[in-house]
Amino acid sequence: QIVSLVGFNGSGKSTLIKILANILDLSRGKIQIDEVDIGQLSKEWLRRQMIFSPQEPMFIDGNLKENILGASEVDNSVLVKVLKDADLHSYVNNHEKGIGMILDNRGENLPVGIRKRISLARSMISDGQIVLFDEPTEGLDKNGKEAVINLIQDFKNRKKTIVIASNDQSIIDLSDTLIDLNSKPKPTVVRAKK
Repeated sequence: QIVSLVGFNGSGKSTLIKILANILDLSRGKIQIDEVDIGQLSKEWLRRQMIFSPQEPMFIDGNLKENILGASEVDNSVLVKVLKDADLHSYVNNHEKGIGMILDNRGENLPVGIRKRISLARSMISDGQIVLFDEPTEGLDKNGKEAVINLIQDFKNRKKTIVIASNDQSIIDLSDTLIDLNSKPKPTVVRAKK
């Protein structure tokens, strides 16, 4: 299913995504996956089960391929598919160094839309079952947004659990469940009528 976290800036959408991604620790309460507390699971194992793209991606000084693959080794055909699915292939093909282009200043000089696409491509290298996206369409043009929507639909067709922090109506329209974090002290959960 697709679950969208909606709410005003500062309502806790990004914080909740980071907690689900096991980047931030809970200060109270608990999170369970298949009725198992995530604190009982190995962080390394849990992270391998996740496809994660943060709102503000960070990169290393290195080439694009290193930033997408990290320590992963994948067949070239997989890398090409990931670049296409993230709508990054034209940008890469039009650069003189292609996938070997250097990201200076940890990629901060790149346009927001390209940074988002790189983050999406990096997240797809993992084939985890839990997809966590934080504002995935923010800063993207029409083609980039369409690529994200197609990717989300593909993940749903592949029976992945998808949690997205976004107020983008096109993502909300895809959702099976909305969690409104503006509702205090307890969020409102709304099931979509489809």
